[in-house]
Amino acid sequence: MTALDDLVGRERAHTVQAYGSREDDPLVLVDADGVEVTTADGRRLLDFSAQTASCAIGYRHPVMLERLRHQLDVAVTSPAHIHRGRVDLSERLWAETRGELTRCWFGVTGSDAIEAALMFARLRPGRWKVVSHYNGYHGSTLGALSAHGIGRMRHGFEPLLPGFVRVQPPDVGHGHFPAGCDVTVAALAQLRHVLLDEDPEQVAAVLVEPIFAGGGVIVPPDAYLRGLRSLCDEFGILLVFDEVVTGIGRTGKMFAYQHSGAVPDLLVLGKGLTSGYQALSAVLLREWADPFGPGAPTRPLHLHTQAGSPMGCAAALATLDVLAEERLVENAAARGGELLAGLESHLRGSPRLVEVRGRGLLVGIELDPHGADAKAVEQRVVRACRDRGLIVYGSSGPYAVVVLHPPLSVTSDHVAAAVDVIAAAIDTLD
Repeated sequence: MTALDDLVGRERAHTVQAYGSREDDPLVLVDADGVEVTTADGRRLLDFSAQTASCAIGYRHPVMLERLRHQLDVAVTSPAHIHRGRVDLSERLWAETRGELTRCWFGVTGSDAIEAALMFARLRPGRWKVVSHYNGYHGSTLGALSAHGIGRMRHGFEPLLPGFVRVQPPDVGHGHFPAGCDVTVAALAQLRHVLLDEDPEQVAAVLVEPIFAGGGVIVPPDAYLRGLRSLCDEFGILLVFDEVVTGIGRTGKMFAYQHSGAVPDLLVLGKGLTSGYQALSAVLLREWADPFGPGAPTRPLHLHTQAGSPMGCAAALATLDVLAEERLVENAAARGGELLAGLESHLRGSPRLVEVRGRGLLVGIELDPHGADAKAVEQRVVRACRDRGLIVYGSSGPYAVVVLHPPLSVTSDHVAAAVDVIAAAIDTLD
């Protein structure tokens, strides 16, 4: 047995949630730099996963490392007391929303931030129902799973929390609405009917991803998000955008909602907020939606020991500084355009291609499984890419979708190399 086999065996023997260690020949990573990772057997792979879309600025960034080293010298750990990093970060995020979202709550993970958003929405008397979307991905804790729109992710944990209702996303391509219809009009009409059936005065929030990332990179029309804003305003319902994946520059703007102009009442952030270097999440709120406003109780609601930690705040501020100094949000828009165009060009005419879609550096390639199991086909391509030196992920949704969300620091050369590998990997299906 090699040392590598021994390490994999120990992982399998003693971890409960083992992520990829149960798969055949799992990756064992020992180093990373820029947009590449190094495996225990010495291979260097181009990483178009960014560690589940989190590593926005790339690995081993010198600014990040220096900020974290400095923060280690500051002996502040408790969330029960004020520290400058949390104050500076809340002001910085307020500025990044152009003053549209004025309050910040800090947590630890994206799922934890979804829980906070749901709890805050339900604090309004009489409003306890939440409407989310089929194929929406919202996390792995009980409240997040209750809102989750991907059935197989909920199985085994049901029954979940009461009061959660789902509607179909504005997606013509998978048979949810008639071909040729105005999907925005149809989906908003469906939502209106659901709200009226459920009694809108009992509905606390409508929850949506501006792009359905985990479900297969389904991009709603901007008009749909604006329609959600109008419906929520009409019925006094909070609009919650889950931007755990799409936020912090991923789509070519700092926040994906800025493409549509539909401003949410609560905005949930995670992953790229700290580039994955530290654990931190956030919920940004409009002032009137803040449950801790004047006259609110001073007791903490939904507080964790590591919520808004100084190290997490330092990592988030470093991330935002690097994004600005290196113009990585603009790079995401430019390189994302190249990625979409390159994939469409290389895959044009492929009998396997259903669609290439996305925005910025969040791109999905949907494949025709030709009657085979969709997820098996998806994973064949993921593995073929890895064998050729490129890390990509499959989606969590029901379709065969290869998902790309690299660090925002990728270059045109990285994009071209990835396109070549993906095209060759898809060719192996036939």
